[in-house]
Amino acid sequence: MAIALSCALYVLVALVGCGPEPTASPLVPLPVSPLSSPLMVPSPFPTGPAFTLDPVRAGDDHVTGTGPAGLPIRIVDLSEVGWQIGSGAINEDGNFDIQVVPIVAGHRVGIQINDLSGTSFREEDFMSGPGYSDIPMIGVVFTSALAPPE
Repeated sequence: MAIALSCALYVLVALVGCGPEPTASPLVPLPVSPLSSPLMVPSPFPTGPAFTLDPVRAGDDHVTGTGPAGLPIRIVDLSEVGWQIGSGAINEDGNFDIQVVPIVAGHRVGIQINDLSGTSFREEDFMSGPGYSDIPMIGVVFTSALAPPE
């Protein structure tokens, strides 16, 4: 039994080492313990743009922040499973000020991209990035802020 297991392990090691040469791809470091070396894994998408969302408070009826100039965005209430509370576009300076339904205390609001039809943007440009998070039943959110409970 031990000989058969040793032979199977030898065959498995031989097969794994016989694959094609790896292709070049960008590598992204994963957070690891400071005592170990960094582990690099391929990233299938280029890093997307950064977004910011200024602090929000209960009762605010405007949300401000920054992002790619000209991008149509939606402001959503993540505490209400992504309910849209406002929409608009980021101005040519990369800033936005969007009117929203008043924000509820203790709720988290976030930024999603809106319909890209008629713009020069491609959905592929937003497949990753700082703050990128794919939330089940809500979708991709690029950043969020919490309105502190009262």
